[in-house]
Amino acid sequence: MHDQAYRDKFWAFVSVFGTLWGGLELTLGTFLHVLHVPKTGFIMVTLSLILLLAQRRIFPARGSTLCIGVVAACIKSLSPGGIILGPMLGILGEALFVELCLLAGTGAVTSVAAGAVALFWSQVQSLFKLWLYYGKDFLDGVISMVEKFLRIEWTSTLSWGLLGLWGGIIVITGATAGLVGRRIGRRVTAALEEANAGQDVHEPLQIPENPTFYGHSKRSLDAQILKTRFLVLPFALLSLAIQFSGNLLWSSIGLAVWIAVLGVCARGVIRAIWWPRFWALTVAISVLCGVFIAWGLDGEWQWQLGCEATARMLVRGLYVFSLIQWATRCVRPSEFMSCWHKLGLDPLGLALMRAYVLLPAWNDRMQALLNNRPKGLLNTLRYVRESTFHCLIDAVKQTERL
Repeated sequence: MHDQAYRDKFWAFVSVFGTLWGGLELTLGTFLHVLHVPKTGFIMVTLSLILLLAQRRIFPARGSTLCIGVVAACIKSLSPGGIILGPMLGILGEALFVELCLLAGTGAVTSVAAGAVALFWSQVQSLFKLWLYYGKDFLDGVISMVEKFLRIEWTSTLSWGLLGLWGGIIVITGATAGLVGRRIGRRVTAALEEANAGQDVHEPLQIPENPTFYGHSKRSLDAQILKTRFLVLPFALLSLAIQFSGNLLWSSIGLAVWIAVLGVCARGVIRAIWWPRFWALTVAISVLCGVFIAWGLDGEWQWQLGCEATARMLVRGLYVFSLIQWATRCVRPSEFMSCWHKLGLDPLGLALMRAYVLLPAWNDRMQALLNNRPKGLLNTLRYVRESTFHCLIDAVKQTERL
């Protein structure tokens, strides 16, 4: 009976805190992207680390953080439009690294390590995505730009120095997030203990009696993509192998074949990849990198080399973007949900179903918090701290009702 009560509490925490993390990504993450706030991903990962470390301090159960990450990643799939495969993998990776670091306990040292490692992983993933989209030409363009504007020669010492500086900033930020999360978790635990002694600290979140089921994606399913996915898959794998050959001619041929296959078998992907702002930025980055690659150190211009680099970046970017858009739309929600049963993870599937039911109330709560945000940086930081504290208290109380 005791074991069953513990399991019920475990999965209740997974449902509620997975919803809280996923809702944060859907509301605040979308809000920051719409405003084009720089380093939105960095900000969201830092905030989610505070949430995870606080959760683990409140409920120090091994495996809970990883399961919460699975639920949050599934909720992220509800984002309307855009690429969600990368963010989902990022959420899962972040939860995995925090879980591994906290296997030894939830002390200050492990919390610092969890925050530092998880944030470092997220930024490495961001660099990998740049390489995935643009290839080695992007790195060559950046190096050439640094050499031209700073009038220095790029050396291995400079490379390691900049890498160390970049890594140090990330590690310090992540470690700070780990300590802040742990401290908030301790504060929440103390407040709940005080409330259990008879002093209520905050009105709990109200759940509607008949909540709307939120377990479907806002992206409409494309019947053609689902019907032809197994036919398109060999072309996707073949063109992927061709793209990483580095040969512009073969990469262009692979892209042309891939676009033709999509035009016949998955026209919805062609419509989905039309993002004018994204492509304007992609073209600008590719052209700039090509110009700096063409501008040699000796002052002579090698236009053929620069044009080839620009073309490779554009071809590769278009291919990878369309591939991820296609892969994102190739799974039905019912198939995704049934996989938990096939894997023998029925409790996790049930936790995810609960999260979808709880999500609308949490989204409304977070949207209200965004609408009532104060002006000024210091006021905003205080507002975020207190809002996080009250949301965590509400989340723990919600687990008790589940």
